[in-house]
Amino acid sequence: MEKFSHWKIVQSDDQKNEMSSPIAEQYYSNDFDWNSHAEKCCLQVQSKQYEDKRAIKGNRNEKNWEDFYKKNDNGNVYKPRRYLTKIWPKLTSIHTILELGCGYGSSMLPLLQANSDLNVVGCDISPTVIERFESHPLYDKNRCKTFVYDVASFPLENVVPSNSFDAVLLIFCLSAIPSKSHKYVINEASKALKCGGSIF
Repeated sequence: MEKFSHWKIVQSDDQKNEMSSPIAEQYYSNDFDWNSHAEKCCLQVQSKQYEDKRAIKGNRNEKNWEDFYKKNDNGNVYKPRRYLTKIWPKLTSIHTILELGCGYGSSMLPLLQANSDLNVVGCDISPTVIERFESHPLYDKNRCKTFVYDVASFPLENVVPSNSFDAVLLIFCLSAIPSKSHKYVINEASKALKCGGSIF
């Protein structure tokens, strides 16, 4: 449970695990101290500890994300994005979402709690982070499906049917892949959408 210490898990009257959110309204820009985070990033750049993953070719991108998640193997790298339903209320009324670059489930798990009719599919390039996501106490196999996949290199139709999702999430996905692949990934995401669906 310590791997997910930023999630407060409680049991409801019907004995289901739920995420308690007494401070949910605070989850906007207050997830962490932006100034201290900026200072830390500047120090990393100055000490050359940071490598621009967008410039890496081939399967090195996968290796770098694996290294990142293994180094930060505590589930606390990304806090639950409860603010998504405030920004995009539509996410509370749709039925199917595909998330590319789903990570630990920081987007998908809060959305599942906010929308009881929602089913989600997520993929990520890192086997480690998919394993962590699937071991989360709120992961529900009846409503979630996750798998390892490199969306910047292979067609989505290999793993998910076209025209089948109400929404596709690209939360911080594009910033994690080479810029030359952005158009390709967006086109692939659009193919997965039902008519009238949206990319967020």
